[in-house]
Amino acid sequence: GGGTNCFINLCRLLDADVSKEKGSDNAHQLAQAFGKSLRCGMLDSRRQRFYCDAISALPPGAFVVVLGLGSVLPLLEVARRRKGRGILLELSERLAGLAAGILAANNLSMSVAAVAGGLDKEELVRQALAKHLPKDAANVVVLTELMAPDLLSNGIVPCSIAAHAAVRALAPRAEVLHVPQTVELCATPMEVRSERLGGLDIRPFNAFRHTTSNAKADFWWWPVRLDNQPETVVRGLGPKLVLCGFDFHRASEIPLDEVRRTLKFKIDRRGRCNAIA
Repeated sequence: GGGTNCFINLCRLLDADVSKEKGSDNAHQLAQAFGKSLRCGMLDSRRQRFYCDAISALPPGAFVVVLGLGSVLPLLEVARRRKGRGILLELSERLAGLAAGILAANNLSMSVAAVAGGLDKEELVRQALAKHLPKDAANVVVLTELMAPDLLSNGIVPCSIAAHAAVRALAPRAEVLHVPQTVELCATPMEVRSERLGGLDIRPFNAFRHTTSNAKADFWWWPVRLDNQPETVVRGLGPKLVLCGFDFHRASEIPLDEVRRTLKFKIDRRGRCNAIA
């Protein structure tokens, strides 16, 4: 349920960059990383539609625990619809401050707390929730966008498990709901090939399109938008396979053990497989 947690490293680097603990300025690289993440999330219409519909369908009076700033929009929707009945838990103190500023700029009220030790630590999450979560709450919703291109490296599984356990400890009679409740990581063989750009033949640049292993991670994930590339061949070469799936309603039953699987893809369309989606 883990994976290379690049997001945690970025958040720690972001907070360290403010205090200049390491004596280096990473502002440019951090702005690129977080800017890309926020922009992709905001422009993902299907994701935003899912969260908007899910939030509008929540039980009346439910207390909402938002894990991570995400793309900002679901957080604002929770604050607007739930009238402040909830809390944002954020790993980064700087992102927590940003969230508070965004809420204030939109005349919205919602509690914000930074859990610098990690959202996957049940005790720390419980301490952060203790001052805000009503013990007699009938419904508590754990909502998160902690998703990465590989689903796992933002820590969605251990963070959801920790939040579930913390809520159970503080409000034992509450029904705990999750948004999303289930997640799946699927993989399918792809061909992503550029042809022309502005009337110029750019096919030689396809040599730089690759996915490869490296010494620090099991697989090197390159996020690629598939719906905004004119003059580019983007097609699936075979059926998808499910790598893993989780049901957070049964969070207490999910073991955080590493499991390795070997997948054999079936390619039933003509093309050059140079990517995995």
